[in-house]
Amino acid sequence: MVIRTVCHSQGVVRFVCAQAGCQDCQETLLRKNKGLIQSVIQTQGMGGIDYADLVQEGRIGLWLAIMHYDPARGYAFSTYAWTAIRYRLWRAHCYADRVEDEKNEAAEAG
Repeated sequence: MVIRTVCHSQGVVRFVCAQAGCQDCQETLLRKNKGLIQSVIQTQGMGGIDYADLVQEGRIGLWLAIMHYDPARGYAFSTYAWTAIRYRLWRAHCYADRVEDEKNEAAEAG
């Protein structure tokens, strides 16, 4: 049996709590900021990659942003997360291009 407690931290403390491993805080922050993923996908125009894959990569980027956010640096979380999500999507796009290039080279050679 798993006993799950609800964490009542808010604001900056919620990030500290999430970074310490509180799953409730991590899930709350992911749910609260999931709209950033949609916004980045829409503005970046990542063609050639399945939408579900983009969303998954965006969630990974958002989770990484939550885990590494430092409010003492003076940036809003949304600014920091936007950059982290965009970077993760860019990496996925580059990887997809590389895989496609390797497939084309193999088809030409074979």
